[in-house]
Amino acid sequence: MTKSPVRELAELHEHVAKLSGWNLLEIQIELANAIAKAKGHRAPLGDPEHIETVSGNYQQAAVTVDTVSVNVSGIARVGLPGSWTGHAGESAAEAIGAAARDAERMAKTFDEAAPALFHLADGIRQAQAQHANGQLALDSAASLLAEHSDPSPDHLVRVRGIALDGIGQLLQVATCAEEAGQRAEKTLHKMASQARAGKPGGIGLTDTDRLVLADAANPTGPRDLNDILSASDLQRSSQFRDRLSDTDREEFDHLLAQAQSPEERAYLMKALAAGHDMADIRPYAQAIRGHNPYWLAQHLSPLHTDSTKLGVNAPADFSGAAWKQDDKEGTCVASSTVTARAMADPLYALRLTTGGRPGDPKSDSPEAFRKRLLDKRHRVHEEGDGGDLPDGGMDAKGKGRHPAQGSLALLR
Repeated sequence: MTKSPVRELAELHEHVAKLSGWNLLEIQIELANAIAKAKGHRAPLGDPEHIETVSGNYQQAAVTVDTVSVNVSGIARVGLPGSWTGHAGESAAEAIGAAARDAERMAKTFDEAAPALFHLADGIRQAQAQHANGQLALDSAASLLAEHSDPSPDHLVRVRGIALDGIGQLLQVATCAEEAGQRAEKTLHKMASQARAGKPGGIGLTDTDRLVLADAANPTGPRDLNDILSASDLQRSSQFRDRLSDTDREEFDHLLAQAQSPEERAYLMKALAAGHDMADIRPYAQAIRGHNPYWLAQHLSPLHTDSTKLGVNAPADFSGAAWKQDDKEGTCVASSTVTARAMADPLYALRLTTGGRPGDPKSDSPEAFRKRLLDKRHRVHEEGDGGDLPDGGMDAKGKGRHPAQGSLALLR
């Protein structure tokens, strides 16, 4: 396997630094070979001016797209022509709102790409300049070495010092160029991956369908932090949809068309992403049909990202009954397991919040939900061989832990 320039130069620098002994001719030959080998390393490739131009183009694109976002948002706020009423008007409003938010995200992406490219250009420019300095030092070392066919120890020490300086500069050049490239690659690859995953694919989905589905979010926090469909949900739902039989796919698409909000459609796709077939999705679609986004979030999503604590998940509130562990019990592992499954599977969440009977006051109520959630956690705790409650816990592998084996025991 070919060595990277960084590794090769690091090994060469270490080799020259260790050159010593009484055989001066051998040291002279080793120095000459090392200098020649180091001089064979070329300057980092790349045109900093061109990369900076591309960075500037991204910045300009960010401004342009941001202007588009503002203009489209204005259309959404002012409203559509009066002739656009009913389902057509609602669909158009959804698409326009989603387009405005998508343009806003695009502007942010361009804003992230611009500095990544600018720093890449700067890193290449600095590396190329330092490479020239390193080559000058190596040229000087080679010239001094050639002056004497029978050099003295002091002369070889001097040549070695200059050669080490030159090789060291080339090592810094290679390291700087490699790190600059890796940083830019990481940023650009991340944005490319998000762009690919950020829209569901699939046969029969229009561009507007993809846009609106990817934009659907719970109303319980900042929109851009509370997407109903994660990137992996979007990919899985599209893959599972394409694997449905023609009959099942037609039925699923009909359910999507009947859904009365983008959020409802997104939760149908999320059920598909969780691996459910039409036998499961059919009654689920009927159960959630027509409910507003707040009802959907309350019944189908156990967590949301709080606007006061960006990036921090907070338990959703089910009419006063929160999705959280009883602080008096050692069921944290079981609670996390139940919550994680509910986050990934909206049918599982709906069974917990409603007992399978949405709208029934005896089943779809905070008290009934609280009892079902507690029972489910106890069952998961017991099935995982958890310790005796209320104090006994469970480790991450699902094995019981006596209170004395907990955090206090670690202090001994």
